[in-house]
Amino acid sequence: MKSGEAIFYANEFASNDGKLKVHFIGNPTFEGKSDGFLLQYGKELYLIDAGEPQTEDTLAYLLALRADLLREHPEYLEDENCKLRLHWLISHFHTDHVGVGIRQLMPNPYLSFGDMWLPPDATVHPDYTCPNFDGDESNRPRFAKALEALSDPSYTIHDIAFGAEHKTSFSTDTGYAHEMTVTIFPPTRDYGEEQYMQYYTEHYSKGEKNRQSNPLSAVNNSSNWFLIRLGSRSFLFTGDTMKRSAKLSDEGLDHMLEAYGDEIGTVDVIKFPHHGFVRENAIPGMLSLDPQYMIVTYPQSNIAALLDEKFPDATAKVLNAGQQTVVFTCGFDLESGEELPLTYEIFQN
Repeated sequence: MKSGEAIFYANEFASNDGKLKVHFIGNPTFEGKSDGFLLQYGKELYLIDAGEPQTEDTLAYLLALRADLLREHPEYLEDENCKLRLHWLISHFHTDHVGVGIRQLMPNPYLSFGDMWLPPDATVHPDYTCPNFDGDESNRPRFAKALEALSDPSYTIHDIAFGAEHKTSFSTDTGYAHEMTVTIFPPTRDYGEEQYMQYYTEHYSKGEKNRQSNPLSAVNNSSNWFLIRLGSRSFLFTGDTMKRSAKLSDEGLDHMLEAYGDEIGTVDVIKFPHHGFVRENAIPGMLSLDPQYMIVTYPQSNIAALLDEKFPDATAKVLNAGQQTVVFTCGFDLESGEELPLTYEIFQN
């Protein structure tokens, strides 16, 4: 980008067609757990998490979207002044959720960031740290450094605090009647505090205080939840909130459902916590929200088989976005004003 030249956004070439597209971006180049989602509504784009930095799938997906928006303006394709503008909703600072954003998306000259909502600081009690743990202590500084290097530093940071009283909502303004609303449900308590680290030590790590599962659980349970609504349709993103034991009733998922379940009500699509990675004890909590679809983001997830085996009467359908991209569409017909049915397509990246 040449100094003094004005930045403009490829988003301006998007049409307001009354439809919300929710992209669950698959990662065919990666066999592990990775979360990257995109809300596309008119000219607004909201990235939820971003994914594991060992992949380039999210970056490629966003650049392909930018190219599609510029299909009638190919002269801007190589112009670094023409950027795809994203807002960013971060559930928690684990690398498989934010690594792509920090290491690939933020430095990319064709991307720009607007509003960014950050999770509470989940730094764990110092007595329970362990070697090579990659959480808030490492990724927040990386994030701050990436902010300093942005070519378009026109972002706004929103720090979300622990506690239900810090719930926040906002809506889009696309120029027509129906607005998409986003509600952020913060974790209800600071799971990095000593009492919760003791809890993980007792229940998850067989009394080993410095085992990696303890700080991992603290950061996972400190995930923001995001509820997206348009008309009667709703999508819930649950980060990596934990539910490891059927015998316990006071884990992170229990706390979130107790605090927010009534307000959330029923949802059409829910992102299964912790990628659907061998966490069958979260199934009852997910089914309590009566979803039509449950999305897992781990190629080897066993949730679909467990649902068939142990919950044969459940009507929810499990879709795996571990390697393939799933795109849901809903919204309104601009001429008649009638609400459109919820549909989805599966794409092989």
